[in-house]
Amino acid sequence: MSFEKRINYIKKNTKLPSYVPLPSSMIGTGLSSSAMILYAELLNRASLSQKNDMTDEFGNVYVIYPIDQLSKRLNLSETQIKRLIKELVNEGLLKKRSGGFNKPNHLFVILPGEQKGTTGETTNGTTVGAKKAPLTVHKGPTNYYNKTLDETTYTYDEGESF
Repeated sequence: MSFEKRINYIKKNTKLPSYVPLPSSMIGTGLSSSAMILYAELLNRASLSQKNDMTDEFGNVYVIYPIDQLSKRLNLSETQIKRLIKELVNEGLLKKRSGGFNKPNHLFVILPGEQKGTTGETTNGTTVGAKKAPLTVHKGPTNYYNKTLDETTYTYDEGESF
């Protein structure tokens, strides 16, 4: 019985320790566990940025979290952190913008399932409501020795980059 008293079970009125938020919709999406933990940490930092009024010209909250600090906080190498940031960017859950010359990047955490931001962009960077126009793009050489160019026709939204 004395063993049971030493275990710190959660009771009905127990105050929970601090935690980082992770939207439940992200579970089962194919993201790596490490990317989800990084996302949760950045989302937590975004709440601090809200309190400190760290916003861009459109009112979007950004996070400044240096790679070396993230590396120490999550006990991962800086290379791993960069790979995870790229994974979140590719999934449309994070956008990076330069903070300026010799300044840290601004990281914009995007909520899962969000379709349209305040700037009129969707999470994949295309402009909403733009007309579609055909574009012929020449692909570059596939390797050093094979320098043939392929023509491919794409349809894109006005203002969209590739």
